[in-house]
Amino acid sequence: KEKEKEKEKDEDEEGDDEDDVENKDEVQIVVEIHQTLEMIMEILELRVHHMEDQMKRYFIEGDDNGDGVLSFEEFDVLLKRIAPSFSDRRILRMFREALTSGSESGFAIEKSTFADVCKAHGLVKLIDSKGLDEIHEMEQERAKLHREHIERLKEERNIIHAPIEDEGELEEA
Repeated sequence: KEKEKEKEKDEDEEGDDEDDVENKDEVQIVVEIHQTLEMIMEILELRVHHMEDQMKRYFIEGDDNGDGVLSFEEFDVLLKRIAPSFSDRRILRMFREALTSGSESGFAIEKSTFADVCKAHGLVKLIDSKGLDEIHEMEQERAKLHREHIERLKEERNIIHAPIEDEGELEEA
């Protein structure tokens, strides 16, 4: 009886192995949502700091005389360099918006107002869509290479496993 029990136990274990093989195709992904959201927030915070730094660099580059404000001439030259697709009319409208929305008086804009107007007109974005496009293109290229690799493996497998009909053909080759 003991041998029969051991044999049944072994058969059950073999059945479990078969179940494991069948379940290997099923993939479960478990994500800690709290940790994932924290990571996303950290990434967005880094991106916001990067945007602020970029706006500061633009402002400093554009402030030719170093007086801490941008005149229309400085603003115009700067925007034509960083946003060449913007029309003269749009640049003028942006400068007028900055003058009317800022706390400064006169005919120049300060750093914070410059940053606000640039953000409002899409000069700096929280999510860099060009970067996302590049990532998408790289992912498509990777998928294409993967498909090509799989096809080559299939072809190699077909060549290796192809039935040999006449052994004389091998000797001639």
